[in-house]
Order: sequence, then C-alpha cells, then structure tokens
Amino acid sequence: MSCRYEAVLFDLDGTITDSQEGIIKCVQFALQSLGIEEKDVSRLKSFIGPPLWDTFQLLYHLSDQKTDEAVDKYRQRFRVTGIYENRLYDGIQPLLEHLKKQGVKLAIASTKPLVFVEEVLRYFGIAPLFDAVCGTALDKADSDKSPLIRDALFKLNVPAGRAVMIGDRRYDMEGARSVGVPSIGVLYGYGSKDELLSAGAGQLAQSVTELKELLCPCASR
Repeated sequence: MSCRYEAVLFDLDGTITDSQEGIIKCVQFALQSLGIEEKDVSRLKSFIGPPLWDTFQLLYHLSDQKTDEAVDKYRQRFRVTGIYENRLYDGIQPLLEHLKKQGVKLAIASTKPLVFVEEVLRYFGIAPLFDAVCGTALDKADSDKSPLIRDALFKLNVPAGRAVMIGDRRYDMEGARSVGVPSIGVLYGYGSKDELLSAGAGQLAQSVTELKELLCPCASR
C-alpha cells in the first residue's frame, strides 16, 4: 500500500464538495421568510460547516421558535433545489478512486443530516467508494464531531492511530484531536489557515493535489 493510513475519514462540505451556492441561497431564503435581507456573502459563508441551528442563533440572535422556523425553511428549499447547487472539487473523485484501489477504507463524518449526506454522495455517483457514512439526525444540532468520528472508526474497524481525518473547519480538527486521530486541514475549503492550526491540524493541504501527496507520498514519485 502506497498510502500512509489504513482509513481516511472525510468531511463533506468544503472538503469533497463545494456546496457554497446551495447553502447560501437556502440561508437567504430562510432569512427572507423572517423578513431579514442578507447580502453579505462573507457572513453567509459562516453557515458552511457548523450546525444551522447554532449559526442562525449566533448571527441573528433568533428565538428558539424563530430558529426552528428558519431551519425548516432552509431545508424546504435545500431538499428540492439547494442540495444540487453543488459540485465536486476538481480532482477529488480521482483521489477517492486511487485510495480505494490502494485498499484504503473510506468514510464520511459530517454534521450534515445523514439523509442529505447520502443523497449528495448518490447524486455525484461516489457513494460506492465509501465503506461508512456517518451523519446526524434531522433533529440533532451539535458541532461536536467526535461521536461521528468514533462511529466511523467503529464501522471501519480501524484504530484511531491508523486513520486520518480530512476537513476544512475547526470542528473537524477538534473532533479528530479529541478522539486521537491525526488530521489534515484543507485550505481549498471554507476555513482559514489560522482556524485550522489553532484547532490542532497536524498538516495542511492547499489543494487536492497536495492532499494526495500527503496521503500517498509514493504516488507522486
């Protein structure tokens, strides 16, 4: 095996897919339903990664009832349209296929609801590449990724030290550190270098090409 790890765990948004368009449009749709017009894209990007419920409350100081309404409106558009306003990052499918051919076990660990994670993987035709897919329930809002990472390791039957977590936000790095899994932060997603390093990223990759070099150093020789 030319790869360093027995298993590779991936975040979804900002790591495998560029989901910015769909997420931002769905957030705007939800806010408009509450009479809020938001055109600041940098502010809207804050919704990519952490749970919706938390971010609506943090940025717009909504009551619990209004937050529930916003999340419902978001999902109303997302499940029909927003989920498909999405694309795979260039080079990510060949990377997944290469890892699979090398015998590496692959998993998704995402705080996105499992039903949406599975549909995204199906839509892009990459579901068969994954040995485990871990997401959340629709009614669960939790930014702690460690339970998802533990679940993925259990399903793969791989010890923490033989796996690596790949992600673009601090939640991925913090979850990996909590479980004792090495981590690689990707800078082509939505998190910054400072965010990832502060959260404990072991290594950083500027691109999918660099990510492949970190995972499979022999492949680039």
